[in-house]
Amino acid sequence: MITDFWVTDQDGAHFAPPGLHELAAGIFAAQGLGFGDIGFIVTDTSLVVIDAGSTNEQARAALRKMREISALPVSHVILTHGHIDHIGGLDALREPGTEVIAQTGFTTEVEAQNQAFIPWRRFLPAGADHRHHVVPDRLISEPETMTVGGVELRLLPAHGGETDDALLIHLPGRDIVFVGDIVMPYLGAPFIAEGSAEGLLDTLKLIEDLEPALLVHGHPPLTANFTVAALAGLRPALEDLYQVIRGDIAAGRTVFDMLGRNHLPDVLRTCPDAVLPYLLMRDNIIRRVQRQHTSYWQPDVHSVDPVSPTEWAAVLELLTKGKLDVYTDTIQDLLDRDDLPLALKLADAALTNHPGSPAIGELRQQTLLRLVERHQLQGPFKFVVYSELAGLTVPAITD
Repeated sequence: MITDFWVTDQDGAHFAPPGLHELAAGIFAAQGLGFGDIGFIVTDTSLVVIDAGSTNEQARAALRKMREISALPVSHVILTHGHIDHIGGLDALREPGTEVIAQTGFTTEVEAQNQAFIPWRRFLPAGADHRHHVVPDRLISEPETMTVGGVELRLLPAHGGETDDALLIHLPGRDIVFVGDIVMPYLGAPFIAEGSAEGLLDTLKLIEDLEPALLVHGHPPLTANFTVAALAGLRPALEDLYQVIRGDIAAGRTVFDMLGRNHLPDVLRTCPDAVLPYLLMRDNIIRRVQRQHTSYWQPDVHSVDPVSPTEWAAVLELLTKGKLDVYTDTIQDLLDRDDLPLALKLADAALTNHPGSPAIGELRQQTLLRLVERHQLQGPFKFVVYSELAGLTVPAITD
């Protein structure tokens, strides 16, 4: 393992070692204290906090680190969107007179999140709930400008990428934009029906028009990979991909056909900074757009009459005649070929038929550990899921 990602049952998932980093003069980001970053803008009279982290404990830890630098009161907490890892620690940041600001779509986003089921518990610390009741003091529906302690902040509502309640915070005097999770490898949280490619493209154009020098995202890998230089080629590349996807949908191609195309827009040849961000997003955008623009019958017979995993496991039992070595040999062959998702799928089916098999259980664990390895640098959500399934804990790094 060479990643900065780390997971514990008690603390949940983190993207980086814990610390407070000065990204520009008077601009700080508390990272690695929770799933989401907490930003701080130091003005002449107060602190403006951007987002609130996952839990009160994490927000308090971030504020303690900031208090080593500034004792100014918290005058504003601005929420970039309503996801749990950005609003969960709000109570710990609120002080007498603190104003909480969000976009007008915030309430709808939080309600949708509260009604969702999140199957993976390690995205949050043990015992933390993804359901919250947050009431901002002010909602933003149109672009607004405010000045706090001599620092001008432009609040720009947007409707895309990850959620419809996005709020950009632009510091024109410093050429910095806090963008939250506008530009994510995923369009919307993977387990909630939200986000859109159309909204993402509109918001990328909005950011481009601001001509910032620095983008501050809600998570360390985003700030590192989705830079200003990357955005110059990313938007036209994603527009190209979007048109290809819509054409494939109209032609009746399956999502597997679209994924197998491995489409690389020509614009990437002249913008190398956009290549990695594009590749991080491509398959997820294909899956989200295809899902949003089609329905439950797909251009294949399998969606017309779905077959359950249990039924498919029963077919495999007939095919293998119940011989355990056929399962184990095939799973091992898939591992040797590095076909890890297929190996995991077969192992799960085999365990449906042979739940007490140590050999299949061991092969499944090997598969999960290799999937954790595979996604340890560029796939944090998959890293969290597979590490949870494997029961793997990466020890926390402490100060």
